[in-house]
Amino acid sequence: MKRSALILPAFIILLCSACASTGPRHVNIWPLVYYNDDNRNDTKTLSILTPIVYYHRGKEAREFSIRPVFSIKKDSSDDSTVIDILYPLIKYRKRGIDEKFRVFPIMKDETVEVVPDKTRTAHDHFPLYWGRSEDGRAYGGLFPVYGTVNNRFGKDDIFFLLWPVYSRTVEDSTVSHTVLWPFFNKTSGDAGRGLRIFPLWGHEETTGKDYRTFVLFPLVTLSGKYLDTQSPVIDTIIIPFYVNRQTPHSRSTSYLWPFFTVSTSERGNYKKVDAPWPLISFAQSDTLSLIQLAPFYRKRVTTEDSTIDERMYILYPIYSRSRFISSEKTEESLRFMLIDKYSRTAYADGADDLWIYLFPLYDRRRLKTGDDSSVVFYPLPLYDDGFKRNLLPLFEIVRHETAADGTDTLTILHHLLIREVKDDVKTLDVPFYFRRHAR
Repeated sequence: MKRSALILPAFIILLCSACASTGPRHVNIWPLVYYNDDNRNDTKTLSILTPIVYYHRGKEAREFSIRPVFSIKKDSSDDSTVIDILYPLIKYRKRGIDEKFRVFPIMKDETVEVVPDKTRTAHDHFPLYWGRSEDGRAYGGLFPVYGTVNNRFGKDDIFFLLWPVYSRTVEDSTVSHTVLWPFFNKTSGDAGRGLRIFPLWGHEETTGKDYRTFVLFPLVTLSGKYLDTQSPVIDTIIIPFYVNRQTPHSRSTSYLWPFFTVSTSERGNYKKVDAPWPLISFAQSDTLSLIQLAPFYRKRVTTEDSTIDERMYILYPIYSRSRFISSEKTEESLRFMLIDKYSRTAYADGADDLWIYLFPLYDRRRLKTGDDSSVVFYPLPLYDDGFKRNLLPLFEIVRHETAADGTDTLTILHHLLIREVKDDVKTLDVPFYFRRHAR
């Protein structure tokens, strides 16, 4: 009891003495408390029960986290605020006027500036939703009982009543009525018309541009598109016996679709045979060569002007490789079991990018700018800011970073050991010991 009673006063005395000292104010009692107020870099860092509670203030950004439950980051450089709660389930993001809040998968609020001085708002709180389109029209509803929607989901207006009993959509001058979706539909307007009795029969067309007719969907379908251009596409589908797509310059025909297909094109002397797809494929043209014997081997090479694009695999998904060569750069990427990766880009000016990921042990990113970062124990190949702030620190063991200005930093278990070399100054930071001196 006497010893435990002395711990808190001793810690307070140690913290106060550090804060009163000249130079960087610093306390490192790993993993209980880490505090560093660095006047040289104008930064302040506090960590409690490392890496659970974390606070960092830089010149433009501030961040506070209670991992993995909560985190907030504010950045004055782009007027942004990001809040994560139980990442990735609950997220709030604000940048300027744009504002988004999401509780996956039941709730989403969004305000977006579509064009200057025009914003769109949407609130989806299933089964309730409401909002306002960029032209100022309000909408809302209780799904599936009743509702309206404006300028969303690719339509100008949507109305539904006891969906799927009845719905109406408006796009440009075309109005579509649906009863007992997807069974009965009628479309009419200046641009086209259509009638559907699904799955028995249906026909729809846009005057002079496209049409589509089906019988016993999906067994028989006849369709055409781009009819107002010099490259119309005509499709004839009788599943599974016959599928044909024809243009003025090419044709693709399948028998016992999708297993046996022959495709030809006058452009580039292209010819491809699938027999049977997806196991065996051969293709050849003036710019393309393809050999596929799935899953054992596949190689595709495309040559155009001064570029070469090559992709291949052996015993997919065990090993795959891609390579792109141009006058500006050469990119090469190797993958093992899809997730392990080695990727390098060499530029004509001598710079290069490097990316290595070995699941789940190691990740390294080196950019052509000179920034280089390596992490030991990187559990998932995720690189969004939310993952890096909320979850990665809980797994990270070692981090080594080299900045473009030459600053070299090594950290082990966040604050168990920090070694930094910047310009001619070397800093060593370990529990109960801090030293900064000229090299």
